[in-house]
Amino acid sequence: MLELLSEIDSWIKTHQALVATIAVPLLTLAITTVSGRASDKRAQQSKRSDRELQKEMQIAEFRLRWIEELRVLLADYNALLSSFEFDAQDYQRLTFLMSKFQLMVNPADPDVGKLISAMSEALGQLNEDEPEITGEMHMNICTLGQQFLKKEWERLKIDVEQVDGTLCDEVVV
Repeated sequence: MLELLSEIDSWIKTHQALVATIAVPLLTLAITTVSGRASDKRAQQSKRSDRELQKEMQIAEFRLRWIEELRVLLADYNALLSSFEFDAQDYQRLTFLMSKFQLMVNPADPDVGKLISAMSEALGQLNEDEPEITGEMHMNICTLGQQFLKKEWERLKIDVEQVDGTLCDEVVV
């Protein structure tokens, strides 16, 4: 075995130009192939990461618009309740706003249940012979709405911070 290694070493020394001519391109090919594959893999990971970030940011934008739409809806509902005279069109508009709110939120959320109850109580007062929408009813709807919207806003901020944190983690890697 030792003799074979010695012969190979001697052959390489006598044919150095030939070995260099063949070995250098083969070594270059091997390094280029490995490097290219690693680069492709990083590019694919980067694309996946970018798509995930875009998706998360799109969801955050949708949720921000949803929160704003709920805010306007609750403000319209409460403002209409402040009218001193109600007609069938006002009642229909209040019913529409309440139905729209119910369709936009999760009914299993306890905060939503409280808010819908307060809205229903005020709407029910309009069916009375002498409707009495009190300031307390307005304030209750407003307070419950603020609590709900604040909770959703905080949830949105946490989600965006997590996306930012994920982005920072990926940049560090």
